[in-house]
Amino acid sequence: MKKVLKGGTVVSGEGCKKADVLVEDGKIGAVAPEITDEEAEVVDVSGKLLFPGFIDAHTHFDLHVSGTVTADNFETGTKAALSGGTTMIIDFATQYKGESLHKALEHWHEKADGNASCDYGFHLAISDWNAGISEELQQIVDEGVTSFKIYMTYDDMVLDDKSIYQVLKRLKEVGGIAGVLPFIHQRGVDGAHEHAQPGDDVFELLVTLFGRHGARQRAVGVREVAQQGAFGAGDVVSGDVSGEVGGGFHHVAHHGFRR
Repeated sequence: MKKVLKGGTVVSGEGCKKADVLVEDGKIGAVAPEITDEEAEVVDVSGKLLFPGFIDAHTHFDLHVSGTVTADNFETGTKAALSGGTTMIIDFATQYKGESLHKALEHWHEKADGNASCDYGFHLAISDWNAGISEELQQIVDEGVTSFKIYMTYDDMVLDDKSIYQVLKRLKEVGGIAGVLPFIHQRGVDGAHEHAQPGDDVFELLVTLFGRHGARQRAVGVREVAQQGAFGAGDVVSGDVSGEVGGGFHHVAHHGFRR
């Protein structure tokens, strides 16, 4: 099936220009000032901006974490994505402790296959680490999953420093990249979940240090110190392995943005 989108303004990385767009079997076949194709349906898009489909590279659909489940699954989430012009998502398939990496991907395919309305791919969060998983990692990369996530938070997903070092070292060997969630989990001042250094003693020290301030200032202070510690640890490990860790997620402190 062919369509020609006529009269619109094409928006690309090179700028904006008036042009027609030929779409065939869901793919862009041509972009030109004037396109005529007798077999194509003509769609008048005069006065419209034509964007390429967006890619959302960070989604969490149907993710069970910390005693809850994310609001959207692959059916509702991808429909919402398409309504906003996103035509591909990359979701974080997650290995739960005790699972192999292949089992984790199989689980996520069960969630996504036949339920997604747009294109999708997977990152893979590594939540368990041993010699068998290290060996399996080469197969996962060879099969097309090359980006991974490491958690420094959440009891069900967190890896210790030694495991993080080994994962990054192994990823360098197999040609993968990693993103690190650079927070360290702890209870908040009022019992809610907060990000702080591991261990109650450290948290209490932070409360002592920032306790002279109001609740808001204290929480901000805890986040600042906690994320500086997490990024510092991550920098040391990733720098020793390869000099490039890929990136960090969910910054809450200006230190994290600067790093």
